[in-house]
Amino acid sequence: MIGGAVRDVIFGKNPSDLDLMSRTSPDVIRKNLEDAGFTESKEGKFIEKSYSIKKDVGVFNFLFDGMEVQVASIGDKEVSELISTADINLNCCAFALGLSEIVDKDILKEILSKELRFMNPDPVRNDPMKIVSALKQISRIPDLKISDETMKIIHDSIPTVIDFFAKNPDRRHKLKPLFGNINSGQILNLFESFDAKGIFDDIDIKKLKLNVSDAYFSNTVEELTLDMKSKLSAFVASQFGKRFDSSKLFNSKINSVAYELDDKGDVISCCSIDGERLYATSAVNSERIVKLVSDLCRNNYNVWSTISITSNHLINLCPKAGLHIVEDPNLVEKILINNYPKYKGNLIIEIKRGHTVFSKKDSDDTPQVLVMS
Repeated sequence: MIGGAVRDVIFGKNPSDLDLMSRTSPDVIRKNLEDAGFTESKEGKFIEKSYSIKKDVGVFNFLFDGMEVQVASIGDKEVSELISTADINLNCCAFALGLSEIVDKDILKEILSKELRFMNPDPVRNDPMKIVSALKQISRIPDLKISDETMKIIHDSIPTVIDFFAKNPDRRHKLKPLFGNINSGQILNLFESFDAKGIFDDIDIKKLKLNVSDAYFSNTVEELTLDMKSKLSAFVASQFGKRFDSSKLFNSKINSVAYELDDKGDVISCCSIDGERLYATSAVNSERIVKLVSDLCRNNYNVWSTISITSNHLINLCPKAGLHIVEDPNLVEKILINNYPKYKGNLIIEIKRGHTVFSKKDSDDTPQVLVMS
């Protein structure tokens, strides 16, 4: 197994797809799939109980239990050779399934320390997709360590990326993963000095809703029925009591809700969300809050929130739910400004109660800690 799935597991995330390399011949792979009940599809798409083949490169595509899987027949090629021709180090960690161990320990160390580099810098300047691969990780991991050399390659390649997607509009879906992430603002900043030629038209800058496991529901506000809205409002009101402000539950800031129902169809936990930012989280008990937020953390690359420094109970629950307090003041400023440019020059960042907190200038709001998965 190689690629993003290995990286995601290292970071504690559920992989969205799997890339496998096999020394098994294409004929045997085909037979194994058909013996397992798969039939060949000529459409070249991921379809349940079907597989398709990219015959020029010997790659099989299929869905397994809802997950996209690609299997490449690599013959006698060494894993090290395949890795050396790949795009970025964060996509190149290989895990030997038979041995249950990481093949390339140096790349594992780079992933753990969140270092980004191109595997082979020279051809990258003429390969827009390798630049996009790096941009995707930058948009999702705000504390990536990026050398000046790597950053210069990325910056100098932006016009090439724009030209490629302007001439190939059918490939623009490859740009979607750059947006709706905690650090997407930095990506927009990289393009702002150039004419983007409309390549971002029709791409949602904000996530419409977050992924959840089968134990929960995730819906945009528009998808919610009036009955479910009423149930959610009543549940949150019952948990917040006099502090509940109904105008804030489905206001313009909130674009989706994740929630859990019991066997009777009653709400037992819910969270209102804006893109990747969690707002009001309510549940019948603290354990349900932890489980809901943990599920969101595992199934999405980033979720984040802000919590009043006086809310000790919520702050103490964060580590159990997969959230950590961002203590680096530079990172706090970067995340907030990338998500809300109006904060630039308008933040006060200081230490209170042993934590880095922020507040807005000329505001009476209680200082907040920033937490993220």
